[in-house]
Amino acid sequence: MVAWEGGLRLAAFAIMVSYGLVGGRGIQAAITGAFDLSIGIIYLVGLPRHLDVTLRDLLLDSHFEYFGRSNLVVAVRYADELVK
Repeated sequence: MVAWEGGLRLAAFAIMVSYGLVGGRGIQAAITGAFDLSIGIIYLVGLPRHLDVTLRDLLLDSHFEYFGRSNLVVAVRYADELVK
């Protein structure tokens, strides 16, 4: 699910930047889009590297085993580590 969220963040980046620069809403909307871009890149590049899986496995929610745990458990524990 997180990998799909990364794709949505990239789409939000494109929408916000175009809305901010072309739509006349100013630089604040473009900056908001830049934050979406950074989160999307982290989700699509950083998470697969950290979990040592392919992006395809995350997108298709393949039920791989990562040290005996499902990918959802690993992703939740990784998110918990980031919060601490």
